[in-house]
Amino acid sequence: MRNLIRLLALFAVAVPLFAQVQYSITPNRGPVAGGTEVTIKGQFGNWPYDVYFGAASVPATRVDDTTLRATAPAHLPGPVAITIFEYDIRLSTNLVYTFEGGAQEAFDAVLLPVFTTPIPGAFGSEFRTDFRARLVKGDRAEIHGLRYPCLVTCIQTGDEPYLLTLPVVDADPSNVEPTGNPGTFLYLPKSEAGRVTMNLRAYDTSRSAENFGTEIPIVRVSDFATGYDDITLIGVPSDARFRNTLRIYAYGSTGTPATVRIADAAGVVLSERPVTLAGQENLFRPGYVELSNFPTGAGVLTVTISVPQSLLSAPIPPPDRWAFISVTNNETQHITLITPQP
Repeated sequence: MRNLIRLLALFAVAVPLFAQVQYSITPNRGPVAGGTEVTIKGQFGNWPYDVYFGAASVPATRVDDTTLRATAPAHLPGPVAITIFEYDIRLSTNLVYTFEGGAQEAFDAVLLPVFTTPIPGAFGSEFRTDFRARLVKGDRAEIHGLRYPCLVTCIQTGDEPYLLTLPVVDADPSNVEPTGNPGTFLYLPKSEAGRVTMNLRAYDTSRSAENFGTEIPIVRVSDFATGYDDITLIGVPSDARFRNTLRIYAYGSTGTPATVRIADAAGVVLSERPVTLAGQENLFRPGYVELSNFPTGAGVLTVTISVPQSLLSAPIPPPDRWAFISVTNNETQHITLITPQP
């Protein structure tokens, strides 16, 4: 009996009943535009396979019992987990693939300037933002950066795109979770350009019967001010019946100083203030700063946002920037927007 036990123990060591498959991937990095052919080693059956790069799946070619080949898809930059869809389950591999480069090499970045949960305002007001998107061309489109509402349990991964595909072609406020603080960047694959139209609206719930709200511009990052260019906003009221809020956004990885200059109709500078835009926390969070202390009783104002003189000779230009001013009527809470125009 003792010899039998010893034999069984040796057999268990030599052939583990639940041996873990060892996986490898070569190469383990590539450009955000995708197109890199990868080879995955492991133990595979005879059925079709898919490989998931984060939340994005691509078909795989089974070369033999130990080899799969797949082509990496376009993906936002950064490391993602590799999982394998085998017949009817997804297998964890403990592998990581890193997408390298700038997001805008493969994606169009757009800014939702205000996209937040309800915000209380003056005089009992409560402001909400509603986002809508519609597939208007083709049979599918991905929007990266949107979230489905979390009602009980969230099962989506961090990089999972919001998918518009036939027959469900609309994203409306009931199935999109506001994620801005206050704004957020979205990313649409360049290969799907022109397939989606979008709308963003801010409104006061306490006066929704009187006013449908204000459309908030959705701005392509390619239309931001670049380098050392100024942003100029004209026709800003200084009447005390209105309150003005200037919001400045940056697309870049580091914070940057700026100078905000307010002048009257004659060009006389009434105020000049230094501000610093906080750094962009991640791909979806813009650098941001806001100001609301405006001169009153000075007629129509011009607001200019410029790069400080001390940075004009810096070796690295500042991040791309955009700004707008919201003008709110203190009595009716009606909002008018002043944006930079060409």
